[in-house]
Amino acid sequence: MKYVDIHLPEGKIEYSYRVLVKLIEDIILRVAGIDSLEKQPDESIKIEAKKESLNISLYLIFTLEKRVPEVAWDAQKNLKDIFEKKTGLKVDRIDIFVQGFSSVGLNENFENLFPELSLSELKVNHAP
Repeated sequence: MKYVDIHLPEGKIEYSYRVLVKLIEDIILRVAGIDSLEKQPDESIKIEAKKESLNISLYLIFTLEKRVPEVAWDAQKNLKDIFEKKTGLKVDRIDIFVQGFSSVGLNENFENLFPELSLSELKVNHAP
């Protein structure tokens, strides 16, 4: 079994990698605007242990409910706050890699993607 070791002045903490991945998955999939992980959790969530902190990389599929930068910011903030509170571990960095978009909410939220244009101004070109 794979473990993540964190070395603190008080001693070493050893977490099961699977437990941390599951916790991250549960937190991140509750963020509005995130549809799913790109693949299986162990492929879409990477954890790198530093001496006293963690770096986390996420490969995600977004919805179009909100703007991508807002979703990414919410995801980073929520993950850092909740993860640190539940585990006592310090998160130094959270990188998010947008791997695609789902069609969830596309029709209802299409106009929100281009607030500066009215729907009558939007034209869809179809490939020949």
